[in-house]
Amino acid sequence: MDISEVRRRFTALIERPHGEFRLAEGALLIAQEESPSLDVQAYLRRLDAMAEVIAARLGLDPRLVLDLWRWETCRVCPSRRT
Repeated sequence: MDISEVRRRFTALIERPHGEFRLAEGALLIAQEESPSLDVQAYLRRLDAMAEVIAARLGLDPRLVLDLWRWETCRVCPSRRT
């Protein structure tokens, strides 16, 4: 992927409203600037799969772990339900 395209995607990511920014995605986009062949979406899928395994092993709601893993606003936390 072209470096200017990576920077455009990163800029669009960090301009999202609070709670919609995936920290892992930002880190992967930065890494992609050094390694253009890095598949950001593939790594995000792997991270999501790991979060689901963690949730299952801990007996937690998978949505809670995925929200925390993605660095998003927690949709299922008792104190933050909307």
